[in-house]
Amino acid sequence: MDIRALVIAIGIVSAVVLAKNGEAGSTPPLQVNVIGQQFTWKFVYPGYGNKTSGELVLPIHRQTKFTMTSVDVIHSFWVPNFGQKMDAVPGIKTTIYVTPTRLGNYQVVCAELCGLGHATMRAKARVVTQGQFVSWVKGK
Repeated sequence: MDIRALVIAIGIVSAVVLAKNGEAGSTPPLQVNVIGQQFTWKFVYPGYGNKTSGELVLPIHRQTKFTMTSVDVIHSFWVPNFGQKMDAVPGIKTTIYVTPTRLGNYQVVCAELCGLGHATMRAKARVVTQGQFVSWVKGK
């Protein structure tokens, strides 16, 4: 393979990956702050007046930026159906991006042994239509 073709191929693949990653794109990601605390999860939506919930609600096909932290010990935020997991660490902010592609009800699980109540550290997650998300945010 010619070196120029290799460089061009790497450039194209890199551009595609970068376009799908982070905050690239025309619609900014939905921001959700995730706070872990023995033995519960709290979800804060800064773009919606800091609406706070014990249930994670996300609109389908909307990239979501999760910023995580913990108030006590290390927790690990995991929604198995989303295919990603990230630690929530006291005093440190960690970030992952997820774009839900299926409507439905899922479970948020702590995947890090965090104490005696670890097995009970779960929350509901719902992926809904954009209209349902707006209604939920408005409290309807």
